[in-house]
Amino acid sequence: MSENIDLIKVIVKPFIQVTADFFDSMIGCSIQVKSITYAGHRFRENGVYANIGFGGDMMGMVAVIFHENVAKRIIGRFLGEEEAVADIDEDAIDAVGEIINIIAGGKSYIDGYNLKMSLPSVLFGNPMMIALPRDVPVIETVFTAQEVGEFRLLICLQLS
Repeated sequence: MSENIDLIKVIVKPFIQVTADFFDSMIGCSIQVKSITYAGHRFRENGVYANIGFGGDMMGMVAVIFHENVAKRIIGRFLGEEEAVADIDEDAIDAVGEIINIIAGGKSYIDGYNLKMSLPSVLFGNPMMIALPRDVPVIETVFTAQEVGEFRLLICLQLS
C-alpha cells in the first residue's frame, strides 16, 4: 500500500501541479481535482487523446483525454480566442500536441529521476479504442473547470 501512496506522491502530484499551473496561466481558468483512481488498460473514448512517452529511469507515458466540446473550448482559450474553435482540424491537433508537451514537460518536477520525453501523439475520433500496457498501473486524474468542463490525465509510468 505504501508503494501506491509513494507512486501518487512522487509521480502523480507533480503532473497534477503542472496541469493546474498550465490551466491557470495559459487557459485562464482554475481546475479542481475531481478524483484520482486506478484506471483500466483498455477503454473506448470519444474526442481527443494525446500522449507523450517517457524513457530513462522510468518508462511509460502521460496522456490527456478531452471530449470534443471540451477540447474545442480549451484549444480556443489556448490560442487566445474568446470562443471555442469550430472544428478539430490540423491547427487544433497541433495545439493539443503542444498542450500535452507542456504538461509532460512537468517531468522536471520529479526529483531524482532522469526522464527523456518522446514527441507527442494526438488522436481524434468518435469512437476510438485506447489500449495501454497491461503490466503498468494507470492512474487517472479527473479534473473539472467551470469554464471548460471535465477532462482526464492518465499517468502510466514504472521504474525501468
